[in-house]
Amino acid sequence: MDKILFSRRKALLLDNIAELLQNPGISEKEKTMLERVLVLLDHYSFENRLLVKGLLSHTVIDTLELPYSLGDLLIRFDHQIT
Repeated sequence: MDKILFSRRKALLLDNIAELLQNPGISEKEKTMLERVLVLLDHYSFENRLLVKGLLSHTVIDTLELPYSLGDLLIRFDHQIT
């Protein structure tokens, strides 16, 4: 995975999360979980991607209750890091 592809995939995730946060019907619990994902994604940079690989997947699976489609995107992003 090169830097451009990494940046595009991360930007896509951030856009999806921003869209979900704009939903007026979002609960406080959902908002908190999405904000937590934003914090985790903030730790992911191209330079340290191999050091943090797996953190996002484990957190999504073990801790967070996210919409399936977003959880799937996050896990795929994490697994595709090389």
